[in-house]
Amino acid sequence: MARGISEFKSKLTQGGARPNLFMVRLNFPNELSSVIDFGTIDANSATEKAQFLVKTAQIPASTIGSIDVPFRGRMLKVAGDRTFEPWSVTVLNDGEFSIRKAFETWSRGINALTENVSQLGYGDDGQGYTCDLEVFQLSRDGKKPDKTPPNITAAGNDGMDVVRAYKFYDAWPSALSAIDLSYESNDQIEEFTCEFQYNYYEVSNPTLDLSLIHI
Repeated sequence: MARGISEFKSKLTQGGARPNLFMVRLNFPNELSSVIDFGTIDANSATEKAQFLVKTAQIPASTIGSIDVPFRGRMLKVAGDRTFEPWSVTVLNDGEFSIRKAFETWSRGINALTENVSQLGYGDDGQGYTCDLEVFQLSRDGKKPDKTPPNITAAGNDGMDVVRAYKFYDAWPSALSAIDLSYESNDQIEEFTCEFQYNYYEVSNPTLDLSLIHI
């Protein structure tokens, strides 16, 4: 069977998934604003801005360990335990430091700057210092892979549907990168990276709830 360019094109559905068609939903603990002074912004504002200002993210990675079992000069490979890699995002820093301040406040609530104390306990999603986060891979042609019409249509959504959605459970920020400052940094926007730890991820229902997403 010939494998020409036409057949290759037919297999590359939607022209291939594009790494720049994505959106991230960053949530923040419900108790953040009541336990700690959140400044001039609130968690909802930071969540809304993050949908536009998260510059890079990743589809998550995980690894299943291997157990080597020797037997009569041969090595049997047995599946071990699954581990999940940390997840990180790179954020464009707006002039109000909105998301940066939210992360700094969240981190301070987990462990204070001047004392080894925590103002936020460990609880279910949003009730302690952990939250569930999501990353969405968006389609390019406004249809899901099975060519059914988009299940989300709204002004400003550009007709793009969600192809794949990953949900991170019980996430919290473990590392917040520095922001480099320099007199020589012209024509640039500040950016920073935040790394999250989480218990596990799942492929969630690939739909966007418009009541939770600002588009």
